[in-house]
Amino acid sequence: MAALDADETVSKLEEMFQKTEDDIERVTSQLEADFALEKCEGQDQAAGQENDVPQDVLVQRLGEVKKEYSSLVREAEEVRKMQEEMSLFFQSQLMEACQMLQQLQTATGPEEGTTEEQEKPQEGEIDRRKEEEVEEGAVGGEPLQVSKTDTSCDDRPPT
Repeated sequence: MAALDADETVSKLEEMFQKTEDDIERVTSQLEADFALEKCEGQDQAAGQENDVPQDVLVQRLGEVKKEYSSLVREAEEVRKMQEEMSLFFQSQLMEACQMLQQLQTATGPEEGTTEEQEKPQEGEIDRRKEEEVEEGAVGGEPLQVSKTDTSCDDRPPT
């Protein structure tokens, strides 16, 4: 049940990220188009043509951009809150799982037939094998294969 809630929350969070990213892309492309239009109009004016963009239009565009920005800030805040909630949820689930594991371990007790003295030689055996592999140059239990090559500085192909 908790896994289903987590999956739903993760999906919702991913959707929020995607929507915010799409909104940012849309606003960015709109601003780029507006600036390109302004630049073209500025070049036309420099060429002697009268194409003034009214100041009220610029103010209106600026107001629209501010609204979009405010909307994006709100969405980003929602995403941040959702991330915090998800983080707390995952932490609580992890703590719960650890507690259940600990209860299970204490309920079952130590495994029969194993003691600390029996485990230590096994660890020593592992260390010894690792040292042998390093000395032999082994990787994954296989000895390294080193091929001999001609290291002369002659430009002629080997014969």
